[in-house]
Amino acid sequence: MDYMKMRTTKWILIGLVVFGSCKKDADSKTGIDPNTAETAVIDRFSAAAGHLQVRNGSNLLPDPNQGVDFDQSPFITTGLTPGGQPVQYYNFDVQPEKPASIWAFFKNGQPLSGQLNIINVIPGDSGYNDFWQVYKVNVPNDYTANTITSYDDLIVSGYAIEKPRIL
Repeated sequence: MDYMKMRTTKWILIGLVVFGSCKKDADSKTGIDPNTAETAVIDRFSAAAGHLQVRNGSNLLPDPNQGVDFDQSPFITTGLTPGGQPVQYYNFDVQPEKPASIWAFFKNGQPLSGQLNIINVIPGDSGYNDFWQVYKVNVPNDYTANTITSYDDLIVSGYAIEKPRIL
């Protein structure tokens, strides 16, 4: 075999291995391990996400990916009821009127153990809201938890989606 034929054969074999591996991964039903998957940075007090509650260095708002205790100032506010009695309520900053969407997975009518919910907006994205419209995704018996990990994958899947009256 001459040099060019050997070189061409080598690249064909490499291509088959690479593309064969990609095909195998795409068809895999093992799911993604949430403990080792890349995590998003959530910063609800950035200039992109906040309106009234934007971190400025002196207001002590939590840093990105830090927990928020909504039972403390400035997240809980005291106001007056129509009758003049004091009342406390949560201050979630300025939000759109329409709730964001969240997709929960069900198998045989029961929540699918181990499957993480899917969302398509996070604080700072257009359309984000602290209130969620829940959608039920009904998956077949052979579905493995966390095989679907994005909104785009969910739409392509063709699984039946119901809109229950749940916020």
